[in-house]
Amino acid sequence: MGTYRHRDNGTPANAKFGAGVLSLRARPRLFCGAIDCREKPSLDAMYRAFLLLSVGMSVKRFDMKEAKAALSGAGAPFRLAASALGQWTAQRLRGNAGNPSDGRQGDPPEAGMERVLIVGAGSGGQVLARELRNNPRWKLWPVGFADDDPSKHGRIIHGLPVLGDTEDLPTLVRKEEIEVIVVAIPSASSHDHARLVQCAQGTAARVLTMPPIGSILRGDSQVTTLRSVRPVDVLGRPVVDPDRESCLQFIRGKRVLVTGAAGSIGAELATQIAALDPAHLVLLDTNETGLHDLVLDIRRRLPQVPVEMVIASVTDSRRLGRLFGRVLPQIVLHAAAYKHVPAMEAQPDMALETNVVGTDVVVRHAAAFGAERFVLVSTDKAVRPSSVMGATKRLAELVVASVG
Repeated sequence: MGTYRHRDNGTPANAKFGAGVLSLRARPRLFCGAIDCREKPSLDAMYRAFLLLSVGMSVKRFDMKEAKAALSGAGAPFRLAASALGQWTAQRLRGNAGNPSDGRQGDPPEAGMERVLIVGAGSGGQVLARELRNNPRWKLWPVGFADDDPSKHGRIIHGLPVLGDTEDLPTLVRKEEIEVIVVAIPSASSHDHARLVQCAQGTAARVLTMPPIGSILRGDSQVTTLRSVRPVDVLGRPVVDPDRESCLQFIRGKRVLVTGAAGSIGAELATQIAALDPAHLVLLDTNETGLHDLVLDIRRRLPQVPVEMVIASVTDSRRLGRLFGRVLPQIVLHAAAYKHVPAMEAQPDMALETNVVGTDVVVRHAAAFGAERFVLVSTDKAVRPSSVMGATKRLAELVVASVG
């Protein structure tokens, strides 16, 4: 594949050529409309021009000056035929792939289909692209690939362009109005897969992923089996199963308080703790709906567990004092925090109040009312922090250490 940039006549850059045989003899009028027909170039000359350009484009990128030089000795009909072929091929390959007026790739053929960018232009991504294009029932319409292999950039694969690499995802999502990103590299390592998923999650698009190659080879999944991203997908390492016996010894028969219980981390902690036979599980958050749904779910699955929901802020020292005095929690897991980096850059006062002051309030009440264990859920962004969120979480760690 190659790129032919015809700047002289306004043909857009990145017009793609592919080697192959076209039915040139079926389109004599096209060439007469694009060249000076007084020169009467033969179809054989045009065919030779196409082959020359096709082979050249397959091994390097042609600049317009280079293309002129390559054809300078071939005669006027040869050169004009090559120019016409260049325009026609570019138009054909752009035809169904995009809208020349705005540069965006083609719209779905049916209403209700989501525009999809496939990360990975290898075998897995290609199989997925064909399946989605051929079966509208998936309601997913691929418009292109993103791939970190520079040799694939600018190529057309199964009718879809390779639009850039994974660092370009935010730009591609905005430009192409992407609604869904599918990470389609089943052979990627855990670390690489986690990096790709994190890049995709940094955009406004919904993120799906293909199953790993081992699952496909065992027959547990198919290439076209797509699922939402799970926490394990961004872990970057194999999952370590917890030592259930040690966890039971830690939780069983204890009064446990979880702050920030309606958040993603807090809810997972609460769900796993509930299965470890606590004497009393208290879940605290300001998110009424999320907390209510969590408590209902635990009561449905584990009706024997005494679970209590408390709507409160970790910065409300008076209310937390009454709660600690009544419950006397033996174990406190403090997961309440603001965690979204861009949001906290815009509202640093809220990050400081919740992440630092809130931690100080909770840990001092835990110490005052005799809690046996206090666990702060922190973040890797607290290591050499470069953001407001990371800095406030580092301060929260220092607050806990100071209380001892």
